[in-house]
Amino acid sequence: MRGTTLGPRQARPAALGLLALAVVVLPDAAFSVVTEKPAEVFILRMMTLAGVSLLAIVPWAAEADGQVRRRLRRWSIPGMAASTTYLVSTDPLYLILGFCLLVGGTLDMWMTRAHLASDSLRSTAIPGEGDRRH
Repeated sequence: MRGTTLGPRQARPAALGLLALAVVVLPDAAFSVVTEKPAEVFILRMMTLAGVSLLAIVPWAAEADGQVRRRLRRWSIPGMAASTTYLVSTDPLYLILGFCLLVGGTLDMWMTRAHLASDSLRSTAIPGEGDRRH
């Protein structure tokens, strides 16, 4: 009989899923520490979900080649800097900038992972296909 405990590879996605669920169901009053404007609360919520999705892809990106890691840093460091600047200055421009950078980085990493997986699948499924380029 198998144990019901989660292994380390299964606990991380479960924890990130619970964190994303908590962000979704968290009342707006919890964000009043940062802002009380409804539009900014919504952007903060979405930015937090993008951050959770970015955290989910980080273990894969850490094992990928150097180009993927560099691109992750190019997106995430300015995004976190803009988000931190928003928290210090409360200027919504930095919130929107941080949101765009974090969402862009998240989409870039997930699309890169999908692209590399499709290339790998194509090269193993169709012999000789990996040698051809369009």
